[in-house]
Amino acid sequence: MLQAHSSNIAVTANTNIAFNNADVETGCVALLSNGGTTVKLNRPGIYRVDFNAYGSSTEAGSIGAQLQVDGVNNNQASSVATTSAGAPQAIGFSTLIKVGRYCPCRGASKTVNVLYTGSAGTLTLANIIVSKIA
Repeated sequence: MLQAHSSNIAVTANTNIAFNNADVETGCVALLSNGGTTVKLNRPGIYRVDFNAYGSSTEAGSIGAQLQVDGVNNNQASSVATTSAGAPQAIGFSTLIKVGRYCPCRGASKTVNVLYTGSAGTLTLANIIVSKIA
């Protein structure tokens, strides 16, 4: 299990959100890597990924996030909110990800990241929770 967050981070379109603080990191099933911009899922199984954030853009526009799995958009996991300049909004999503087969003799892993898709701004709080559920 992994829970990580960042506070008051500047964001721009099409960049990965960095989770700078690992609040809970048990075992080696889900680990932060690449400076907190990716989460490596290290064992076969089903994982639940929960993401939420609160922030605003510097000009009228939007804040948004898109989950990527091995660099490919996961269309079931995205969120966007329209904002006025400096007006905070919340975004979030939850999804399931299957990693490999259910055979312990076969190694399998996937890498996930949350891509920021909105206008330039600040995320007051961004939080991710990854749980292996099966």
